[in-house]
Amino acid sequence: MQNLLKKAWPFVLIILGFLVLSYAYAPQVIGGKVMNQSDISSWKGMSHEASVYNKAHPDDPTYWTGSMFSGMPTTSFMGDYKGDSTNFLYKILLTGKRPPVYFFISLLGAFLMFLAFGCDIYLSVVGAIAVTFCSYNMQILQVGHNTKMQAIAYMPWVIASIVYSYKKRPFIGSVLFGFALSFQIKANHPQISYYLAMIILVFVIAEFIHAINERKIRNFFKASILLLIMGLLGIGANANKLLPLYKYQKHTMRGGTELTNNQNLQTGNGLKLDYATAWSYGIEETPNLLIPNFNGGSSSGALSTSSKTYNVLKNKYRGADQIIKQLPTYWGPQPFTAGPMYMGAFCIFLFILGLFIVKGYYKWWLVAITIIALLLSYGSHALWFTKLFFYHVPLYNKFRTVSMILVILQMTIPILGILAIKEVNRIKNTGTLADRKGFQKNMMWSVIITLGFCLFFVLAPAWGNFSSSADSSLPADLVASLRADRVSFVRMDAFRSFLLIALGALVLWLGYKKRIKPLLAVSLMGVIILVDLWNVDKRYLNSSHFVDAYKFNNQFPLRTADKSIFNIEKELAEKTGIEDPDYRVLDLSVNTFNDAHISYHHKTIGGYSPAKLQRYQDLIDYYISPEMQQLSKDVNKVAKSAKSMQDIEAALGDYPILSMLNTKYIVINGEADPLRYNPYGHAWFVSSVKNTKSADEEISEIGKVDLRTTAVISYKTPLSASNQLSAPEKIQQPASDASSITSNDSIAINNNEDCIRLTEYKPNMLSYISDNANRGLAVFSEVYYPDGWKASIDGYPAKILCANYTLRALEIPAGHHNIKFVFKPISYKIGATISSVCSILLWIFICLISFFEYNENKKSNLNIKELSSN
Repeated sequence: MQNLLKKAWPFVLIILGFLVLSYAYAPQVIGGKVMNQSDISSWKGMSHEASVYNKAHPDDPTYWTGSMFSGMPTTSFMGDYKGDSTNFLYKILLTGKRPPVYFFISLLGAFLMFLAFGCDIYLSVVGAIAVTFCSYNMQILQVGHNTKMQAIAYMPWVIASIVYSYKKRPFIGSVLFGFALSFQIKANHPQISYYLAMIILVFVIAEFIHAINERKIRNFFKASILLLIMGLLGIGANANKLLPLYKYQKHTMRGGTELTNNQNLQTGNGLKLDYATAWSYGIEETPNLLIPNFNGGSSSGALSTSSKTYNVLKNKYRGADQIIKQLPTYWGPQPFTAGPMYMGAFCIFLFILGLFIVKGYYKWWLVAITIIALLLSYGSHALWFTKLFFYHVPLYNKFRTVSMILVILQMTIPILGILAIKEVNRIKNTGTLADRKGFQKNMMWSVIITLGFCLFFVLAPAWGNFSSSADSSLPADLVASLRADRVSFVRMDAFRSFLLIALGALVLWLGYKKRIKPLLAVSLMGVIILVDLWNVDKRYLNSSHFVDAYKFNNQFPLRTADKSIFNIEKELAEKTGIEDPDYRVLDLSVNTFNDAHISYHHKTIGGYSPAKLQRYQDLIDYYISPEMQQLSKDVNKVAKSAKSMQDIEAALGDYPILSMLNTKYIVINGEADPLRYNPYGHAWFVSSVKNTKSADEEISEIGKVDLRTTAVISYKTPLSASNQLSAPEKIQQPASDASSITSNDSIAINNNEDCIRLTEYKPNMLSYISDNANRGLAVFSEVYYPDGWKASIDGYPAKILCANYTLRALEIPAGHHNIKFVFKPISYKIGATISSVCSILLWIFICLISFFEYNENKKSNLNIKELSSN
């Protein structure tokens, strides 16, 4: 027992050190502050309706929300953990404040990863710091990409377990791989998981080649089969999320459009190439890996009061102290960026050194995947390579922001760098004379390459134009001063990197020459890496990005427009006795399709989602955006002469698509009353039908017909020939009395006839009453989505048709009927069952292997005692 405690205490101290280091970076969270993350604010807006409903109805959760894009599944931004018995362990690991808990998970996983590579505990600590404090992590946390950070934090856990499986114990390693992979996928960022899969694939190929060379092919297949089984179980444990996501993505922008015209031509079943590569890493940006401000930092960064731009602002403009905090310092080719992918100057030096001195297949695996990632990050700047993957590699065309693939370098650069230090220690202790001479030569070349590169940019004149597309909106004198400051950025950071490399190389050399003790040398190199990365990290995530929790959680105050909408609805309900729970709002005062804040209070035409339904995106491109532009023109024509909001409302034209989407309010200014609009309502009967043969015909026809009286039926859901309802009969005056209802009440109408109306609204259930004299076709102002929505008429199943490219329609018999739509995707139920089975099997396997390991150790201890007694 004493021997065990003696071995364990260094690990306990290291784990405690990681915890201290994690909270030391963001001590603000201890005092109750939280990160002020814009994307998390958006998430609160988009998920508010579903979150509130689920809290009130835990036994009947909704997987649909009506708050964005006229209705969409919650699949991409809200998870379901039913069935996964490993989830409680995942939650335990995430116990703590954010972001420190992410740092701790990354540090611990990276520490285990370097141990798996055969590094000692002290070198593994240095490697963990290099992996965790990459500047990209701070940039994504600043804007709110928490799931991405979680997924990155678990990457080294997965790599550690797979290396351990091939190198040491395949049974233990494979089970740990299953759990680690399960946690990494549970973080819910498929794009990072995809890049991790690329790392694993290239690693397995390298292991296979190594096994052939070493004639250990049997061991390779043994470990590989175990890893495959456990990996599938780890993936299966997440089927409760992955299966619904798989079903959903086919209908999203990631699944591609059905349209074939040039305007929306896409890659078969993926994103458009230009959309996916919009954020392509510039080839000229590559030195950012070594020199942090090589391209100026972030698109909206702060300059110091000693900068030339500040002097210009102070002398000629007001508010210099505020303006200086938000200036376009970045001058690279990307549309905008939160900052550079800085890996650490000394880390890059070690990586270069590793290219020279590290031997074996690990190096070639790291080099291969690094080159692939770098080329793919260039996107549109290396289209020959991007297209190779985009059109031929499965699933690659589902992801956008190709520069994100540089997260692979967050793993590969520190791994090869730390392996280089390990190799230096080997050469120092047991290397031959040839090894030592070779090292000295390679050390010299690594110093010359890295220091020479940095020195060139310290001394070189301004070699680029140092201009940004954002400069066009600035006065000429500010543009000139900004360019001068950008030149200064490069020179200062190049000199900074020069000093760090020189200092780190000196420590490495002194350690090699045994002028300082090995532990001191490793510790000093760790300090250099930490100080280097920490200093740059603070440029992007610092105390200014933390606010009081109360302030952050109250970012959705009611504006004048919001209050007015609620008051109008209250008055209408009192007047008619009917509440309208499902009207929609078009907000023109914000970026309509990239802002989810208004979705916190209302059901909206817009919102924010990088994975919205493709058919809705097509509708935006073809009709909604043009109608918004026309609407703005109509308002602007009378805005100056109008004496009241009623005058402006009277000037509004006919916007058929906004009408069919039940757009009842239009917000021009958030701090003014909204415009009231007269849409078609929740549902309406049509008197004629237009059948189509393709998606192109569908979207074309809805712009040609009167959508109030005609329904354009999708080629995917044709009207049943047996019903002979190719042209539904015209609806007659219903029996019910609608004398108290007016068109302004947004009740479903047909020439002001109360034919069909909404009686109950829940995000996952809508009820209607239909009262019509003849059989007919009703169009509902709800988004069509085939995987989950089921309809019934008087309790009997009814077929949902796709009408007007994005809406639902039903054939309804004559008379009085109760109609219901319910959203219960079977994929969640099947996924939960698969998750349950796979997660339980993971627990069974880890218990069995632990039992066998315990018995093996017990036998070994008995044998040792017997030998000792003899």
